[in-house]
Amino acid sequence: MPHLVGPGAHAGHRGAGGALAAWTPTPPPAAPGRTTRAAKAFAPPRTVALAALVAVLVAGAVLPGCRVGGGRSVASENTRLRQVNLDYQRQVDRLESRLVLKEGQIATLTQQLEQAAPPMDGAEVPVLSRIELGRFTAGYDTTGDGRDDTLRVYVRTLDQHGRMLPVAGRARVRAVVVPAEGEPRVLAERVYEPREWDAAYRAGFTGTHYTLELSLPNDIRAGAGDTGTGVDGVVAGVAGVGVAGVAGVHVHFHDAATGARLRAERTVELTVP
Repeated sequence: MPHLVGPGAHAGHRGAGGALAAWTPTPPPAAPGRTTRAAKAFAPPRTVALAALVAVLVAGAVLPGCRVGGGRSVASENTRLRQVNLDYQRQVDRLESRLVLKEGQIATLTQQLEQAAPPMDGAEVPVLSRIELGRFTAGYDTTGDGRDDTLRVYVRTLDQHGRMLPVAGRARVRAVVVPAEGEPRVLAERVYEPREWDAAYRAGFTGTHYTLELSLPNDIRAGAGDTGTGVDGVVAGVAGVGVAGVAGVHVHFHDAATGARLRAERTVELTVP
């Protein structure tokens, strides 16, 4: 059927019964290999289709990991905030626990001030009676260079029954080499004030104790063919890398509760070049 053209073409045409039928314009056929101007007019705009495709791709890439300030994703930011909240909660729990302990301490001291404690039959108050250095007391290589740079001292404070007893006070720890001739040389020394001593308290798989540390000097060297300790910081042993030298460790403790002064000593081996 021929295509309708001209002004009357937009008015429709009559069918077999004479009624006016709806008419939808269609582009005229194009010759093989060619696109008519009318066909191009009916094609969807290429820019619109391209924009729609880009919008879909961007939505798929951005929505699952939206970014906020500094390039962090929403998921990672939420994780960070949850961790911060958890850390704050732990701090609050620790402070509340310390507050409960302080309240108990105040209540006990108040009772002591209000009335003297009457004697109690069979009760024996624990008293610091001895300090000793644990078997893990030794030199340690914390830098991995083959020489001991730190002396770690494990101090146990014991009551009259040999039980570990937490105490308050001040400690002085010292590492010394004693030559066969001449004056002893102090390799390292440190005073632990009451707050530092209290912070050194440990309870774990190595037992309950106070851990004290000394930084050793770098000029310690092994002696040659000597069975004692050398002079000027020469530690006993046979010359060579990896020699186990010997030094004395001394700890002096002043008990804040009783005023007693106690001491303990131990010989340790140090690995020196």
